[in-house]
Amino acid sequence: MPHRLDINIEPAQTTLIPKEIFNPELKQAIVELNFGFDAKYQVVLSEICNDVVFLSVVDKKMYDMATCKFPAVAFFSTYRLLFLGFKKLSRADKRSKHQIFVNIMPNSFDLFIFEKNQRLIFANTFTYQSSNDFLYYFLHVVNRLRIDTGGLTLKITNSTDSSKGIVDVLEPYFLSIIELSGNENPLSLRMKIQPGLSLINPALCE
Repeated sequence: MPHRLDINIEPAQTTLIPKEIFNPELKQAIVELNFGFDAKYQVVLSEICNDVVFLSVVDKKMYDMATCKFPAVAFFSTYRLLFLGFKKLSRADKRSKHQIFVNIMPNSFDLFIFEKNQRLIFANTFTYQSSNDFLYYFLHVVNRLRIDTGGLTLKITNSTDSSKGIVDVLEPYFLSIIELSGNENPLSLRMKIQPGLSLINPALCE
């Protein structure tokens, strides 16, 4: 029996929609309303996870290259990996009212916030040029959601030497900050094979 191959493909943009209000027939209209139209990003990944639909716009050239090399694969977006991994980890600390996760990249970061019952209440990607930019966007979100971060532990992924300044500016706002590593990091089991394209552990996509 052949092994199943899953490919993680980095989306150009992703939006999350509650499953109960999502109409698959309007998928393209939703994409154009949210992202506009760009011929480079014609391919859309529609992934359903629990009660959330992830609608991602994917680079068409990259998608075509992947399907040419691997004709019988399933495609998943980074957002789905992060959502599943962080949601699973949010079960660990049932004392806290909120669980906050940040995936740090060189010029952008993904912010996920769950309630104690594992319900996702916020997910978005922000671009930044400095640690002050990062802090501004981060505090804007937690303030709008009226979250007191003082007693919370912030969990981060992809922390590097270059992102140390970001961690430093966040430290005063949290009880503690920990870096997710090993199997706790939803992205740690990826094997990079192409910019924006990577093989992932199939078990993460079940």
